[in-house]
Amino acid sequence: MKIPKRRKRKFHYSRTDHLRVVEAVHAAEASTTAEIVPVILQKSSGYLWVHLWMGLLGFLILSVTLIGLEEYRIREFTVHEVLTAQIISLILGMSLSFIPALKRLWVSKREAQWQTRERAILSLHHSELVNSPERNGVLIFISLFERKIHILPDLALQPLIPQTYWQIRIDDLVRGVHHGKPIDALCNCITEIGKVLQQHFPHQGEKKNVISDQLREE
Repeated sequence: MKIPKRRKRKFHYSRTDHLRVVEAVHAAEASTTAEIVPVILQKSSGYLWVHLWMGLLGFLILSVTLIGLEEYRIREFTVHEVLTAQIISLILGMSLSFIPALKRLWVSKREAQWQTRERAILSLHHSELVNSPERNGVLIFISLFERKIHILPDLALQPLIPQTYWQIRIDDLVRGVHHGKPIDALCNCITEIGKVLQQHFPHQGEKKNVISDQLREE
């Protein structure tokens, strides 16, 4: 799901916030055999084609401008001047593509959704949740550039908990980010998921932590 554009807030977090998330995960997992893994990515893809396209666009705009100036005899350019200007426009266009707001304009909703979904699945495998004995883990995935959030339950949870529940958790997390309280929302999301996991996969006694409680950052 995408974070709404109106009054959009940035997902800033400090070392203290990081520790709060770790503590939330530890507490949520205390009474369940399931695992919760939160992941925050700066972006799910490099979108190299955007850099190339904006560089080419700058090159084309400059070339057309030079042709127009010469066509109307406003000014004539030497070959060296034309080549220099074209190289500068190419570099300038590619440089502008590193500005997130401009880069985001070229990435369609469909591509952003696909890229973040694929990266979330990859993160699920990298987190080792798929290697847990009961396959009952949950990945909370946030991709900042695309402003997308996914929650992926592992195999054992899919027939037990409906997709509508995960969507509620996503909606709550989105609202928290929207109101400028992303870490509060993430910790609350972890806590609520922990309650449901305890119902389906309770654990008594001392628990062996299979997967680290750390917030994964990439």
